[in-house]
Amino acid sequence: MTRFPFFLLLVFMAFATQARQRLAEKTAWYTRSQPSSKLFVHFDKNIYADGETAWFTAYLFGGAAGQHNVLCVALVRDRDSALVKQEKFVMGNGLSFGQLQLPDSLATGRYRLVAFTNRVYRGRPEALFVQPVTVKTARQLPFHLRLVLEEPLDTLSADARLRLAVTGSDSRFLPKPVEVSYQYGHRRIKARTDVAGQLAFRLPLDQAVQDPGVYVRAVWKNDTDQVILPLILPVRRAVVGFYPEGGQLVCGLPGRVGLELHDQYGAPVAATATVYEDERALFQVRTNSQGAGRFVVNCLENRQYTLRIKHPQLRDSTFHLPRALAHGVAISMGKAVTGDTLRLRIMSNNQQQLNLYLHDFKNTFLAVRHEFKGQLQSLVFPLGDVPQGLCALTVTDSLDRPLAERLFYAHYRAPGSHVSVQPDKKKYARRQEVLLDLGLLPGTDTALVSIACVQSNRLSAFNQTDIVSHVALRDDLADFPLTLQALRQPDQLEDLLLLRGWRRYSWNKLITVRAVDTLVSADSMLVTGAVTRNGKNIRAATELLRFTGQQFRQVRTSTDGRFRLNLPDLLAPADKQVYIFLPGTASATHQVRVYDPYQELAQRYGRQFFAPPVPMAPMVEQENKELALANHERSITLQEVVIRKRPDDPFLATARGPNPCGDYVCRFNILNCPNHRSDVDNRPPERGKVYTVNGAKLIYPGCTDLLPKGTSYVKVNPVYVHKEFYVNTFTEPVNQAIWSTLYWNHAVTLGRSKTAQLRFFTGDTTGMFRIVVQGIGDAGVVYETCEIEVTAGGEK
Repeated sequence: MTRFPFFLLLVFMAFATQARQRLAEKTAWYTRSQPSSKLFVHFDKNIYADGETAWFTAYLFGGAAGQHNVLCVALVRDRDSALVKQEKFVMGNGLSFGQLQLPDSLATGRYRLVAFTNRVYRGRPEALFVQPVTVKTARQLPFHLRLVLEEPLDTLSADARLRLAVTGSDSRFLPKPVEVSYQYGHRRIKARTDVAGQLAFRLPLDQAVQDPGVYVRAVWKNDTDQVILPLILPVRRAVVGFYPEGGQLVCGLPGRVGLELHDQYGAPVAATATVYEDERALFQVRTNSQGAGRFVVNCLENRQYTLRIKHPQLRDSTFHLPRALAHGVAISMGKAVTGDTLRLRIMSNNQQQLNLYLHDFKNTFLAVRHEFKGQLQSLVFPLGDVPQGLCALTVTDSLDRPLAERLFYAHYRAPGSHVSVQPDKKKYARRQEVLLDLGLLPGTDTALVSIACVQSNRLSAFNQTDIVSHVALRDDLADFPLTLQALRQPDQLEDLLLLRGWRRYSWNKLITVRAVDTLVSADSMLVTGAVTRNGKNIRAATELLRFTGQQFRQVRTSTDGRFRLNLPDLLAPADKQVYIFLPGTASATHQVRVYDPYQELAQRYGRQFFAPPVPMAPMVEQENKELALANHERSITLQEVVIRKRPDDPFLATARGPNPCGDYVCRFNILNCPNHRSDVDNRPPERGKVYTVNGAKLIYPGCTDLLPKGTSYVKVNPVYVHKEFYVNTFTEPVNQAIWSTLYWNHAVTLGRSKTAQLRFFTGDTTGMFRIVVQGIGDAGVVYETCEIEVTAGGEK
C-alpha cells in the first residue's frame, strides 16, 4: 500500500506547490466567473389551502450577503409552469422574512414556490431555491366530480374507457348538463355531460407520454373544479442509467458501475437484472426500493456487455453498458462516505504520468504527480485540512486533461442535534396555551432559528425539504431525491454519490478559464419606468409622486421622461400597495409605464426550474374531494349574496370590504383580522376609531385615497417588509379557530445563556401537530422536530 503522509511528499514539493497554486488560481477565477450562493427557504408547511398564507424565512449561504437585498418568491403551477403570483421582500445580512398570500380562487393541484435574489448574471440566478407544494381547497365544493376507469388496463389495452359523474354538492343531479374539458398528453377535448351529469369517453393509450394524468375540468355556473386520474400502464417502459465509478469503464480493469432503474413516469423499481457478455450470462444484479444498485464488471476488448431486465411490470428490455476504453484509468473507493482518511485504488492499463488533485472546486488541498506503471496501486490520503462535506478526487494526465473523477463525503458524521425543543406537555385541549422552551445543546454557542407549529398532515414527505440535507448535498448533486434523508443513512448516501455524483463544475471549463472571464457584472435588476405623452417621450423632466398608504415620496424623471425606482422607493408594509402617479392636470394627457424585471424572471425561472416529479400510483377512480380539506379542518364561511341597498337602511348603507389602503375590520372589531380575511361582512376602518390589533387597542390613523378619478397612475409591485405572525390569545371573541399553522416565528436568537420560551395557543382543530425548527448556528445548520397532540379533553 502506498501512503502519502505530508512529511513524505517532499519529493513532490516542487510540482505540488506549483500545481496547487495554479489550480487555486484557476478555481478562484472560475468561482468569480460563475457566481453561486446557496439559498434555503423554510416555509411553514408544504400543503396549503386556497386563501392561506405561506410564511417563510430565507437563509443565504456563501457569496457577498450584503449585495443580496431583494428576495423574489413566485408561485408556479406544475402542470403548465404558469406564473400565478410573485412578490418581493427585503433581504439583509443573508436573511429575508415574509409571507405570501395565496389567492382565494387558486385551483387545487401541485405547485412550486421558486425563490431567487436580485443577484443575476447573464440571466442566471446566483441563488435559487425550489419548494414543491400541494394546494387543496378549504371551500365547500360547488359540485362533486368522480372520474372512474371502467375497465382495468391490461397488456392488450389499446385505449382507456373512462366515465365522469358530476353531481351537486348535496350529491343530487344538477338541473343542466355541465361543460367539460379533458386533457391527456397533447390531446385536449371539450365535451358536455348528459342530463344525468354523466360523460363516457375513450382515450387511446400513449406509451410515450411523460405525464400519465388525465386532467378533467368541469364548469358549472361561475364555479370551476378539476379531477386528475393517472393512466398507469400495467406493463411499462424501463429507464436505466449506468454510472461507472470514476466516469469510464476501461478494458481489462475491474470497474464498479452504479445502476439506476425507474419507469417512464419516474417511479423507482426494485428488480433483478442479468449482466451478459455477448450471449453469456455473467451474474445478476438487484436494485433496491430506491431503484439503486451496483455491480463490478471487467470488460474485455471486442466484447459486448448488456443488462437484461425481466420484471412483471416492465417490458423485457436490453440495455447496453457504456463502451469501455481501450486505455485509461479506473478509480475504486471502498467507501466514498469516509471519516478522516480517504482510501482508494487507482488502476491503469498502461504506463503514464498522472496528476491527482484533492479539492472541493473552491480550494485545492492536495496536488500529487505520480508515475503509474500499469498496475493497481492503493493510496491513502489524510483529510486533516479538508473541510467536512462534498469533495472530489480528480485524476488528469500530464497536460491536465481529465481522465477520471470520484466524489466523496469527507469527515462524515451523522447529523446531530444542536437545539432542544421542549413543549410543556404532549397533549393539549382546544384553545389551550402551549409553552415551548428552546435551548442550545453543548457544542453550539449561538443560533438563529425559525419555528413553525403546523398540522402534521400539512407536511408531505413527497414535498419535504430540510436545511441540513440541502446545504450539505441538495444544492451540489443533480436531481437530488427530495424524500431521501441521505445524511442520516450512509448506505443511501453511498448510492447518491455513485449515481448522482457527477461534478457540478466542468473540469475542462475549470482548467481553461482565464482571468478575463472574471470580469462579469450582475444584470440590472432596477425597476424602471417612463412617462409619455400620447405614446411619445416627453421632452422635459417632470415630478412624479410615489404613494403608499399615507406616505409620499418624490420621483424625478430625466429630460426624456425616464425614471428608476430604487429600493427605498419600493418599500411598503405588508399587504400595502405602491402607486406612481402624475399630480396635477398633466395626468389627463400623460401616461406612466413601469418595467419590473422580477416579473419576467419569475416567469422564465418558473418554466426553467422544476422540483423532481412525484411518481403517480395506479388508480381506478378519483374524486375532486381528494384535494379538499376535511370538514373539521375548514372554517364555516358565509355564502356571499347580492343585497339591494335601500337608502333608509343604515346597515346596508355601510361600506363593505377593505379601504384603498387594504385595511379592514372584521365583525369582532379586529383590524386586519387574519381569521376573517375574506368575510363578506368586513368593513373599512374609520379614522380615529379604536380597534384591536394583536390583542392591543390602537387608534386607526386613517387612510386617505389621494388618487382621484382620472389620475394617470400605475400600481408597482412593492418590496415588502415582513409582518409578524398573529398569535391569537382568545382575549377577544373568536367563533372559529380552524388554523393549520398554530405558530410561526421568523427569527429567534439563541445563545449559550439565552434560551427562549415561546407562547401560543391551540385552536379548535384536533389531531397531531409538528413543531419544526430550522436555522443557522456557529456549529452548523440547525434542524429539529417534535410533535404535540390536540384532543378534545387534553392531557389527563
